[in-house]
Amino acid sequence: MHNESTAPAALARALRAAGLDLGVEGRGTLAVLTPTAATHLLLTPDERRRLLALARDHGFTHAALEVPAPAALPGTPHAGAR
Repeated sequence: MHNESTAPAALARALRAAGLDLGVEGRGTLAVLTPTAATHLLLTPDERRRLLALARDHGFTHAALEVPAPAALPGTPHAGAR
């Protein structure tokens, strides 16, 4: 079992090992996941199940995927550009 201060880093390593490159911020028992690439916004059902299982294995009860502003996504033109 991981403690509150080490759980986010340990979960991030486990997610990377599973092929999911997501940043992790712990907020109590909530894991806030931030995609590092646009492809992570479209997780398959199997990836979501694996992600939640890993989060629970690392002491989190819930996980939230933070959706960045369009301009923050790699390969996306600035939101104001048309």
